[in-house]
Amino acid sequence: MTRPLEAATITSLNGKDLPLAAIVYLDILGDNVLAWTGIGDLVFGAGQTGDASLDGKTFTGVGTFIELSEISDGIGGSDALEISLPGVDVGQPALRQLITNRNAWQFRRAIVWLMTLDAETYAITGKPFRIKTGRMDRMPLSENNNNGVVRCVIEGQQSYGDIPLASRYSEQIDINPNDTSQKWAHSLANMKAIIGKSTVTPDVPMSNKEFKKSNKKKFS
Repeated sequence: MTRPLEAATITSLNGKDLPLAAIVYLDILGDNVLAWTGIGDLVFGAGQTGDASLDGKTFTGVGTFIELSEISDGIGGSDALEISLPGVDVGQPALRQLITNRNAWQFRRAIVWLMTLDAETYAITGKPFRIKTGRMDRMPLSENNNNGVVRCVIEGQQSYGDIPLASRYSEQIDINPNDTSQKWAHSLANMKAIIGKSTVTPDVPMSNKEFKKSNKKKFS
């Protein structure tokens, strides 16, 4: 799959040495991950790259702590990309709670960029370019002698086209907050049938908070 690259990036890619750095964005509920494989904070100003997911954001440097799997493309799009976080403390309750609470991350947005660096100064050359835009699918945790590895598998959004998500209709708003189609379906299921009267569509759709609160009600 051809990706549009800036001229400075193309020049760097054609060089003899090719230092690269990765930038990672994981939309985890309440605690987004904004990181890059360098040292110190990586700050992008407003409109600096033209990518709304980068501009105006600060990414924390984690050095070589993050590992990326092989990047491959096919006729149907890019294959799954795996991000590994080795050497984590598997005994941390907060870490285990995050991994087991799939509603905080599963099907939520994930983006990975690469950017070229100067071979001598390691300054950024050109603009970062996306190598993966998709959704978090799995987050397995493996451990050995209290040392753990957390893996985050990012699938392309098209990969879900013919595979059941095993999710509920009430979870659609968590998967895609812009999809309000299930608000009316859920409210309809909770309406009390009155003989001789027609069902009226609400003039004002429920907010996300109201919708989630209504999920706690039992169907009539």
